[in-house]
Amino acid sequence: RFAPPRLHTLIRAALIVTLAVTVVAFPLVLGRGRSADNPSLLPLHYGRGLLEIYGIIWATAGAALLMRSWRERRRRPPPVRDSNPED
Repeated sequence: RFAPPRLHTLIRAALIVTLAVTVVAFPLVLGRGRSADNPSLLPLHYGRGLLEIYGIIWATAGAALLMRSWRERRRRPPPVRDSNPED
């Protein structure tokens, strides 16, 4: 509703990938399975990593959008100019 119809497929694809990554990474972000006596069990900053992946997903979607608009611009015929030289 908030984007032009030609962008709906691209936005849906990015949302589906974002949802899939979230479903997989959310238990790690919450720290399920982490115990205080074994800090090496989940040693990474999974929340920061998840945000980085989100950035990569949406930057790729933005790059695809730019490529699509660039290709559409190249396919358009040049504007028709008036052949009257007196104007």
